[in-house]
Amino acid sequence: MSDHRPIITSLGYQLEPEEQLKRSWNFRKANWDSFTSSLDELCRNAPTHTDLDHKLQTLNKNITLAAKKNIPRGKRKKHWIPFWKEAEIDTLIKERDDAHDHMKINNTAENRAKLCELSKRVEEKIAECKRQKWSEFCSTLD
Repeated sequence: MSDHRPIITSLGYQLEPEEQLKRSWNFRKANWDSFTSSLDELCRNAPTHTDLDHKLQTLNKNITLAAKKNIPRGKRKKHWIPFWKEAEIDTLIKERDDAHDHMKINNTAENRAKLCELSKRVEEKIAECKRQKWSEFCSTLD
């Protein structure tokens, strides 16, 4: 038995939680050969389980470990705007997102067809803008 009394310490201020920065994988700069060999090595040395859930957890953990070693991560600037973005594309994307929300509420064949059509139009418009910007860029080259 101890004769020590508990001590409670309190501070008169609160810390604001730091904002979590969303980081993304940069697959273009990945070292895929090293990733593959790292994953092979991790899987070879993994403990064997008879339970499928444990096997899946181990595989997921190994993939994440190999990825962290071989695929760089970074964060996008908060106000990044693609070079090809136009106001018309923003309008189409808004329409498509609204159609998606509407389809989630009322999933009918008509709503699915409308969503597919809007998605196709968005993709086509983006491709058209990218082609146009690329042509403009190439015309400035010597």
